Amino acid sequence: MLDEPTAALDVSVQVVILQLLQRLKKDFGMSYLFVSHDLSVVRLLCDRVLVMYLGKVVESGPAMDVFERPLHPYTQALVAAVPRLHENGSERLRLAGEPRSPIDPDPNVCRFYGRCPRGTDACKTTMPALRRFGDRRVACHYAEEFLPQSKIAS
Repeated sequence: MLDEPTAALDVSVQVVILQLLQRLKKDFGMSYLFVSHDLSVVRLLCDRVLVMYLGKVVESGPAMDVFERPLHPYTQALVAAVPRLHENGSERLRLAGEPRSPIDPDPNVCRFYGRCPRGTDACKTTMPALRRFGDRRVACHYAEEFLPQSKIAS
């Protein structure tokens, strides 16, 4: 398990470590459980991604799919927050509200309720189950809205 392995390192040292991890993965078929808040590094190194919010899985799937077409509103906000060249930032998804308390959360309320731009009454009364959409898993009552119609398969 690699928990934030490059977080406190100088950028030049980070590059060396990430190149080493990629080479080990390729040459020896190694797998890692890689924990990070740095989405650029996750995108570079990982084949599959699991996104958590306040200790609960909200989305998982192949890294390319999750980064190119996030289905959970929290994942959408995370991906939108990654700086890109030739972008002024005015179109980024910005989250309102305050995070819910992670201490003894209500099991009947979506953890993202109150910050989610899509949140409805259903979100404050029923915790969304982690549902399957092909090779993706998403815990959102409205994930279908972000899928092409041909991809909906619960």
